[in-house]
Amino acid sequence: MLIAEIILPLPVKSNFDYRVPAEVAEEAVAGKRALVVFGKRKIYTGVIRRVYEESNLNRVEGLKELDELLDDVPVLTEKQLAFFDWIAHYYFCTPGEVLKASLPTGMKLESTLRVEKVAGVDWESLDLPNKEWDLMDLLSHHHDLGLQEVSELWGVENPSSRLKNMESRGLIRLIQRVDQAYKAKFEKYLELDELFRTDEALNQAFASLSRAPKQEDALMLVVQAFLKGNAISRADLLAKLDGGQSAVKALLDKGILREIEVQVDRLEGLKYDFNKKDIILNEEQMAALNGIRQSFLNFPGKPVLLHGVTGSGKTHLYIELIREKLAENKQVLYLLPEISLTKQIIDKVKSEFGEIVGVYHSRFNDNERVEIWHKVLRREYQIVIGVRSAIFLPFPELGLIVVDEEHDNSLKQVEPNPRYHARDLSVYAPRVFDCQVLLGSATPSFETYTNALEGRYTLVEIRERAVKAVLPEIILVDMREQRKKKLLEGDFSKPLVEAIKNMHSRREQGIIFLNRRGFAPYLICTTCGHVPHCINCDITLTFHKSKKEIRCHYCGYSDYQTEKCDQCGNFTYKRQGVGTEKVEEELHEIFPDLRIARMDLDTTRSKFAFQQLIHSFEKQEIDLLVGTQMVTKGLDFPNVTLVGVVMADNLLNFPDFRAYERAYQLLTQVSGRAGRSHKKGKVMIQTSMPENPVLNVLQAPFVNFYNLELPQRNALNFPPFSRLIRIELKNKDRVFLEEETIAFYRLLAPVFGKHLLGPEYPLISRLRNEYRMQFLLKLPRSFSVNKVRSALSELIDTYYTRAPKKTLRIMVDVDPTGAF
Repeated sequence: MLIAEIILPLPVKSNFDYRVPAEVAEEAVAGKRALVVFGKRKIYTGVIRRVYEESNLNRVEGLKELDELLDDVPVLTEKQLAFFDWIAHYYFCTPGEVLKASLPTGMKLESTLRVEKVAGVDWESLDLPNKEWDLMDLLSHHHDLGLQEVSELWGVENPSSRLKNMESRGLIRLIQRVDQAYKAKFEKYLELDELFRTDEALNQAFASLSRAPKQEDALMLVVQAFLKGNAISRADLLAKLDGGQSAVKALLDKGILREIEVQVDRLEGLKYDFNKKDIILNEEQMAALNGIRQSFLNFPGKPVLLHGVTGSGKTHLYIELIREKLAENKQVLYLLPEISLTKQIIDKVKSEFGEIVGVYHSRFNDNERVEIWHKVLRREYQIVIGVRSAIFLPFPELGLIVVDEEHDNSLKQVEPNPRYHARDLSVYAPRVFDCQVLLGSATPSFETYTNALEGRYTLVEIRERAVKAVLPEIILVDMREQRKKKLLEGDFSKPLVEAIKNMHSRREQGIIFLNRRGFAPYLICTTCGHVPHCINCDITLTFHKSKKEIRCHYCGYSDYQTEKCDQCGNFTYKRQGVGTEKVEEELHEIFPDLRIARMDLDTTRSKFAFQQLIHSFEKQEIDLLVGTQMVTKGLDFPNVTLVGVVMADNLLNFPDFRAYERAYQLLTQVSGRAGRSHKKGKVMIQTSMPENPVLNVLQAPFVNFYNLELPQRNALNFPPFSRLIRIELKNKDRVFLEEETIAFYRLLAPVFGKHLLGPEYPLISRLRNEYRMQFLLKLPRSFSVNKVRSALSELIDTYYTRAPKKTLRIMVDVDPTGAF
């Protein structure tokens, strides 16, 4: 008997075996999706991990049979499945959680519980409770109902137990129904009816339309398409006719045309601007390119770090290497940390390689992601530009992974499992996919740079900007002095205001950076001192003026009471602090003639919002762009000569061991947006700490900052001198959480000793109605990661076998981006 080992998209440690029906035995292979029943009724989409023969009939008889194979060809490759196994092992999660994170939602069919009435039951003659009567009455008018509909009808959160009771009494049936998640897109097309495809019939048709010029025009357009072997979409035809609905209807009624439905590609409508530009590498770029080639040739699979200053033309090198991999008939993955970067990169890459370039990020809907997945699998896309989740795409012949801005935190998944870092997955990928890996950054992470200096990675550097551009001048503006002399206009210093005026007079552009969205970080009542907090999280609510609301940026809770204090009832709320929305408003007041736009999460929620904003800025339809960290990375605007940083101190004073590293990276990256052509750039950083050492090495080479920060890291034994594993415990009951955290500590302490820090509450102790406590394992680099992983897994299992309740959730984050 053939047995299929199935990965289910669930947080369960093991895979599950199912019998393979004889009629699909030849088709059942690893990587195909299968519908299976898990538990008593629930149906899930699993993926076949392997198929094997089982001769023990007693074991076979106890197994369920898989219901249905969903694919003609595998949707996951053997290499991917091996990659997923490693991810699950390394990041303390299950293969099912990796599968759930990787597959688009449209490919994960799952049954939902439905309620239907048993036919022939005379329920009206029964003495039913009111709730049951209401349900039976509603089912008399509907074929079936979902659990949510029953919950709303009865006004209860979970109606399951009562429904099961009704089922046992023969009143209703509880069924599991699987609905197709992915739906192909169809459009209406028009073509000639078969009776009118001869010259004689067509001539007669045109003759009959001599007094109907609109119908004649419509028929001519259809004929032109027909002669090219095509039908014409109804929408295109009506657009060319400038209306003409009645003319098309008349031709259909006469039988001259017929309407058909054609499946169309959702991705064809995604247009980008790409005009091919010749790439000419300078001497230093050529040397770097040859250095990368040599490393790829002599040390296959060894990662290469391309460390080039901002504006050094790293993208041009990526394009040359992509071209070489395509010549080898290989595919390329180009990873970016932010969606905001994709527009300019897509334009550059598509200008070179055209329609074989695909794009993958969270703004695509589920159906579009399914189509991208299959285009990669069929090799219609040879190059994919994407954010971190693109690492899971099914490349049959992956030859190169480029990780641009490899230092960026956005490459790290925070919630839910797997808590992976796309850069680290890329570094491991050559062991599975036999590919090359190139990491690029002007401000590499300390771990990456250390690996390069110690020889684990190949280090290639570009120290000068391309096209003979010079690095911008950086000016520190002492805000203490500005406040003392009362020179501020809103939140802007006099030197920054003057610099904006001069920039505008020269018809140049500028960027204003503040890494905090909203209008004000919080409100405070000046009468009673009350500060509105989120009802689900231990965090203040951010004021958004445009929407007239206060909102939690963690769980999404919002309140429209922004004037009257809900504690004392007085209308004395004061807005404290500054966000990008306030900065934009103040700039409009100071510079009414400037065209100002804002780029943050609030203004870029739609699929093409980034693209439209960046396009307008490129076309110089915007003078000043205000933004969060979205504006700091990788964007290339030749006319930008000024960058203003509103509040640098927020970055420097964050309580985290990486605070200085991140501040340096963000400030260097945003500074790099200025003066990228022949025009000299200027960066003005407003700070109350102008003596801070980080601010005073911004114009020096990166290695100066690295050497400045490294002794502190060494003294405190933080990365790159150690490995971190964060253990987070969650529960809705604070007292229970504290008691069980101590119990868990008693298990951890004897094993990990001095390497264990905590337990401690993190900065935000409650998120989404769950309290959180954390431990931190700070491990020497010499420790065996596998042994630590095995020991920790065993301790977690031991805790759960002793736990009084199973409600405590334990999450493990390997290589977290922060300590707490």
